[in-house]
Amino acid sequence: MSYGANIADAWRQAGAYAGSILKGAKPADLPVVQSNPVKLGLTANLARPDGNLTGVNFFSGELAPKRLELLHELVPGASHR
Repeated sequence: MSYGANIADAWRQAGAYAGSILKGAKPADLPVVQSNPVKLGLTANLARPDGNLTGVNFFSGELAPKRLELLHELVPGASHR
């Protein structure tokens, strides 16, 4: 089972990252946006997670800038309209 943000929002954010990189932004300078486990209903409190939740990590947010950097290296002539 997977929990995460709305898929349309995730694609929109990926497009925004790609556009920023193609305009010259460094991937390391882009913000990392992660889902909030409380808003997703996984736990009531991050300080004291309840149920079986002991830790949450969403690697997609951490890896998105690197993926876009690799895309830029693979297609250096790509541009944002």
